[in-house]
Amino acid sequence: MPQVVLPEAGHEFRLTPSVKPALLSVTDAAAYLGIAPSTLYKNYFARLEVVRLGKRSLITMASLDRLVDESRSQQPTVEPASLRHGRRARSESPAAAEP
Repeated sequence: MPQVVLPEAGHEFRLTPSVKPALLSVTDAAAYLGIAPSTLYKNYFARLEVVRLGKRSLITMASLDRLVDESRSQQPTVEPASLRHGRRARSESPAAAEP
């Protein structure tokens, strides 16, 4: 079975693709969310469940997934571009659209 190597703090550990880690470092948690670690600290760290192991602060995957779910439910529904094409903006009246 192929293995995935994840570098963390100068160490390497191996996970099989079917194993999802329960805890992530701040760097890996930020990568999981697609944001910079500084953005994670500034904007989201207080909303995440953090586990201390020695001096390390590790973030639970469950809290990261909850954050994503909460953010997804707060986003307005966006109309696909294919449906918007050729339509006027709602606030634009036909008279205002003509020169």
